Amino acid sequence: MYYIDAKRLKNMLIAGSRWLLRHTELLNELNVYPVPDGDTGTNMSMTLKETEKELKKMGKNVKINEIIEMVSETILLSARGNSGTILSQIISGFLDGIMDKEKVYVKDLAVGLQKAQERAYAAVSNPVEGTILTVVRRVAEEATVFAEKNDELVIFVEHIRKVAEIEVEKTQETLPKLKEAGVVDAGAKGFYFLLEGFEKLIRDGEIAQEIEKTVIERENEFFFGKISEIENIKFSYCTEFIIKSVDFDLEQLREQLQALGDSMVTVQSKKVTKVHIHTNNPGLVLELALAKGELNKIKIDNMAEEHRHLLEETETEKEEIILINEVQNPDLALILVADNKKIGKLFLKAGASAVLLGGQTQNPSVKEIENTIKKVKAKKVYFMPNNGNIIFAAKMAADKLEKEVLVIETKSMLEGYQVLKYKNETLVEIMKSLSRNISIEITKAVRDTKVNKVEIKKGDYLGIVNGKIEKSNKKIEDLIAEMFKEQINKEVMQITVLKGKTATEEADEVIKKYKEDISLEIKNGNQKNYNYYIYLEKRKKEVEEIAIVTDTASELELIDIEGLPIAIIPFKLNVNGEYKKEVEEISKKDMWKYILSSDKIMKTSQPSPGEFYEIYKRLINKGHKKIISIHVSGGLSGINQAAIAAKNIIGDAVPIEIIDTKTASMGVGHIVLEAAKKSKEKEKFNDIVNWVNIMKDKVQVFFSVRNLKYLQKGGRIGKASSMIGGMLKMKPVLKLVDGAPHSEKKALGDKGALIYFEKVIKDELKKGSLIVYNVWGGTDEEYELSLKIYNICKKYDKITVKNMTNMGGILGAHLGPLYGTVLIPRVN
Repeated sequence: MYYIDAKRLKNMLIAGSRWLLRHTELLNELNVYPVPDGDTGTNMSMTLKETEKELKKMGKNVKINEIIEMVSETILLSARGNSGTILSQIISGFLDGIMDKEKVYVKDLAVGLQKAQERAYAAVSNPVEGTILTVVRRVAEEATVFAEKNDELVIFVEHIRKVAEIEVEKTQETLPKLKEAGVVDAGAKGFYFLLEGFEKLIRDGEIAQEIEKTVIERENEFFFGKISEIENIKFSYCTEFIIKSVDFDLEQLREQLQALGDSMVTVQSKKVTKVHIHTNNPGLVLELALAKGELNKIKIDNMAEEHRHLLEETETEKEEIILINEVQNPDLALILVADNKKIGKLFLKAGASAVLLGGQTQNPSVKEIENTIKKVKAKKVYFMPNNGNIIFAAKMAADKLEKEVLVIETKSMLEGYQVLKYKNETLVEIMKSLSRNISIEITKAVRDTKVNKVEIKKGDYLGIVNGKIEKSNKKIEDLIAEMFKEQINKEVMQITVLKGKTATEEADEVIKKYKEDISLEIKNGNQKNYNYYIYLEKRKKEVEEIAIVTDTASELELIDIEGLPIAIIPFKLNVNGEYKKEVEEISKKDMWKYILSSDKIMKTSQPSPGEFYEIYKRLINKGHKKIISIHVSGGLSGINQAAIAAKNIIGDAVPIEIIDTKTASMGVGHIVLEAAKKSKEKEKFNDIVNWVNIMKDKVQVFFSVRNLKYLQKGGRIGKASSMIGGMLKMKPVLKLVDGAPHSEKKALGDKGALIYFEKVIKDELKKGSLIVYNVWGGTDEEYELSLKIYNICKKYDKITVKNMTNMGGILGAHLGPLYGTVLIPRVN
């Protein structure tokens, strides 16, 4: 394909509009610059919406120039906000560049993109690099270079889309504000989606209809951040209007308006002039504009008010007192007290079973604590009051209940958060961690006094260390600097900060100075009475040299890894359009409920390189010198590639070995457990790696699929084969070969499958002793069938039979209800 005609241009613009609309929510969450009002996606998509409507009305015989004239006029009138107005100039500039062409070739498109970037820069009074402007400029530059060498249209649009993708990621490095927030420029990302929509149309002419049917969805490969402070907004009112005239000196108007604000954009079509400006005097702006012609579509927004509504919880909102996590561990529940709903949600995300709201100045009653504990079904409960004033009430509530309740005497919000971070450790390790760490709270004195030889004046900032007032200072930033100087040393590996409503920029800067040398986690807690909660986590004096990382496809539970240097990274499962972390956010029980009740194959998502990077960094900060990352088969997931990408980011400072086991379920789990035990026994890194590589080739995984419809839905067999197999009651026995499921045996019914399982076990026993894990997933029927294999194994003295294991999403989501066995030869 070498050119675009009028029909294709029309459909291309529609596809770009729809593809951007599809990502509106994502763009809104990315929005940071120039004001964090969370509406960049809405502004850009609404700018295109009216144009799309008009494009649909145009007939089949429309000419390119007719499209250009209509779009240039409509998109300017429809432009919303700074981002929408700039986007309108990019599109109208691009269209100007291809005017008077019946067929638009690659070289013409390059000219159009050059015009687009010129128009965009000209429209902005003070262009800022690291935004949509930079991306459109780089795309135009690369388009020009490409057009000199190649005239293939499909390759061209793919090339400029890739250029945009790379440049969008670079915006985070160019603008410090974006880097701090952990996001890319929202306007630039919107432009990328526009180009991606163009590419999809060029590659598949019918894609526009398909895009129209889709819904807005979040994407996982980008990391979102939130600005936690209300920024110092110099000009409060976002003012927009259209002057129904172009017969005046535009430069003169720009000069007049420039003195009244910033973020000014002024653009003209053949008939009207569009103006956007941030100002404190919208009335004077309109007065100056009115002298140039009749005004239309006047819009004035209070940006400071928008920002305030976005970041603050309204005081009138009634919060529920108990928050319950959807995912519950039936054996152990972790319950914490939190100051407010914001901190409560942070605790739930970190793994709390339930949260009781009521911290400082609103201590919960014994009855409220008792009611909270009753709401969880676990047999055992760890309760963290997170406040010295609540400990006694918590113990009274615990004594009244029949459940086994242990009150861990946490005295600050972040002590409880620390317990959640160490939830995979033994209680002994948790208590050791709390005893060596330091909790700091910053608040204001309400009266003059003297405590612990510290002279305190009303209004002074107080520094409380592990519940004891240590320092006082009139300036909060000086207080924190002084306390950090005394408390932070080489033993501190992590600083966690919860910012309150009265946190200050000056204090923030003091804290951030430490991020170069120490892992720093800052979150907005929005607490009222304390400016900051700060927690200093210290290294264990002795830590295993080698840490083991695996994923939830290993089927390992918390109880399995207790006391071992194992970290588990979760897969994500798509439940009703929302991706939830396996085990952490959706239990296996709920996962199977969804699989069995849905007509669709459950989608899964592997951990991202960023998530691997975070877990590797956390282990390194804990003091581990080497990491072995052991994962499910690459034939079932691309997880190993994500791990390798994270390893490359870490570099050579710490040896990290990524191992594709080419197996799944407890085949992976067994290898991980044994490798961790070898680490505890201080075996050498290379010896453990070699052992894993030997063992992964010896593991055999067999399983029987109960219902062929899941194989049919997943495209592994045809519908006819599914129907015939169902009528004949065929139960395929599958085996993992080179990491992927292959048909091993077509058994007649479950009885035939069980006979084959026993035959395989007997054949393997001829070679030597076995370790066997029996696995299942689905309903009680699959459990009972797995139990039969378990009982078969118990007959043989040469078999060490492990506990039965409920399988998770990687196999279950695609194969449906199943049961099987994992055979591992016992080797010295």
